[in-house]
Order: sequence, then C-alpha cells, then structure tokens
Amino acid sequence: MSAASRIRANARFSRLLNPCLRRTIPPAAAFFAGKRIILLNYSEKAAIFDRRILVHYTMSELKLERCIVSACLTGLCTRYDGRSKPDAHCLAMLRHSCWLPVCPEQLGGLPTPRPPADLTGSGAEVLAGRAAVVTKAGADVTRQFIAGAAAVLQIAQAQNIRLALLKARSPSCGLTPQPGVTAALLLAHGIEVIEL
Repeated sequence: MSAASRIRANARFSRLLNPCLRRTIPPAAAFFAGKRIILLNYSEKAAIFDRRILVHYTMSELKLERCIVSACLTGLCTRYDGRSKPDAHCLAMLRHSCWLPVCPEQLGGLPTPRPPADLTGSGAEVLAGRAAVVTKAGADVTRQFIAGAAAVLQIAQAQNIRLALLKARSPSCGLTPQPGVTAALLLAHGIEVIEL
C-alpha cells in the first residue's frame, strides 16, 4: 500500500477510531487484539490499524482464537439506554483473541437508545413463534430481535467463529434465567455461548 493510499485510508477510518463516535461503527466494526485496533467489515476483509499504518488481512490470516462478543461488554455504547457496560473480565479474556463486537438489537434495526424489552417466553420459543419480545410500553419487537439474532449467526458462520461471549440478563444475549433470542439461535447452531 502506497503512502498516499495509507493517508486516504486512515482519514476514511479515523472517525471510527474516535471513542465519541463509536455508535457509527456498524456495518464496520472495531475490535482489539493486543494493542492493535482492528476494523472489520462483514465481507471478510479486515484492516489492522497500528502506528498509523493500515494493512489489509482476512480473519483467516490472523492466527488468533476468534469469537464474537456483545458490543456493550467492550465499552461500545449499544445498550438500550445508550450506555456501555464494559466488563474487565471479558476484556481480559479477549486480550489475545480476534474478536468482533455485535449488538443483535442494533443489527435487527432497533435504535440506540431504545425502550427496554422483555421476553414472554424463552428465546427458543420466540424463534419457534410461540413467544414474543415486547417493550415496557407494549410494542412488539419480536421481528427485530429475530432479525438481529440471524445477523449475528450469519456473521459468526461467515467468519467460522465457534465461541460467543454474551451479556448476561439480556433478552437477546443472556443465558439465565432463560436463553435470549440470539443466545438460543447460536446454541442451536453449535456455537458455544459464555454469559458474562
């Protein structure tokens, strides 16, 4: 990559590196491997930003364990209330991994912030059409939750990811007291889910 190309690429991605603008990251996503910031789009191309040099890789060329992680656990402001919920234990687990932050609710088309929602059954029952996801005001957001879960599964399968670190007590990502919609779909497709 020429110096001029690097400058153009760095300018293009600079807003994604600004912590104040992290909500604008999807459909590209930022994740971290050691001290490097990796920008990834879901078509497999990745860019590693290190010492102001942008180099293109694919995830298969990055010889590190891969996983997806709830974006709010990494410090991204994707929670329903527009805040983040960074988890030190999660970040420590990810230190030497290639990881991709996902927010199923955003991927399903819901805004941030958004009204909190609850399941009327388990995530598996929602996927089977026997339960719903409803906001506190009574709005049905089942379609968006299912679409977001499908998008997360598609990302995991496209990148051959077999592990998901997901936010506890979430109608999308939680495992207890019952699996959320995304957690249920990933488990049904053989992807290991760890709740944090």
